[in-house]
Amino acid sequence: MEPRQRLLNPKLCVHGFRTKDLLKLLGDNFRNLSQIRYELRKLIASGFVEKKKGLSFYRVTDLGYKVLWVKSVSNSCFAEPMISMTYKKTVTQVLSQPSILETAYRQINNSLSLITKELCLKTAA
Repeated sequence: MEPRQRLLNPKLCVHGFRTKDLLKLLGDNFRNLSQIRYELRKLIASGFVEKKKGLSFYRVTDLGYKVLWVKSVSNSCFAEPMISMTYKKTVTQVLSQPSILETAYRQINNSLSLITKELCLKTAA
């Protein structure tokens, strides 16, 4: 799961969160608190997260929820859209089996070469 998607965790919604809480959740993505604080400053500048005044708690804003939710949903739904899945199937089917057109071209080519051979034989005789 992407680190920004973890901010949608309901546990963080109710009371807010501290950087220590995020380090527990995102320990596999970040090594220390300074990296998390740097990312939080970027989110605060974007208006997605706000810091509670006088406290070390952060809260995801309404705009932040909307943007993070849309981003997480679009990543999961559009990473492999249904249209491209059907297209990929047809491409693999076309590649694995010769198409009807290729067979028709082969038949035309064989008949033309047979006609030219017969014409050459008749002119030689």
